[in-house]
Amino acid sequence: PYFSNKNDPCVIISYVIPGSVYPVTQHPASENTLRGKPITPGYQSHYVVTTVTGFPVEGTPTSEQKVYDELVIGQEAQIVPAFILRVAVSKELEDKYHRQVIENSK
Repeated sequence: PYFSNKNDPCVIISYVIPGSVYPVTQHPASENTLRGKPITPGYQSHYVVTTVTGFPVEGTPTSEQKVYDELVIGQEAQIVPAFILRVAVSKELEDKYHRQVIENSK
C-alpha cells in the first residue's frame, strides 16, 4: 500500500541490532505515552505489536487478528542495509493485499 503509487517501488531489507528492547504496551493517547519521546533510558529500542489501526494490541492477539511488529531504533548505526528488493505492482495483488492505512493525528 505504501509503494503502490511509486514509479519504481522497492523495499530495503536490512539487518537490525535492537540491543536491549523496551516492550511498549501504552496507547499513544494515554497519559504516559512514549509517542515522540526518546528511547527509554537503559534500552536501545522500543518494540510494540500493533493492530491494523497502528495502535498496540490489547491482551493476547487471536489467531484471526492481523497484527504487525513495530520496532523503533534509537540510532541509525543499529541498522545495516543488506538488499534492495524491487517490487512489480499488479492490480490483482494490490487488491488482494491492500490494507487500510490510518494516519494518527495529535
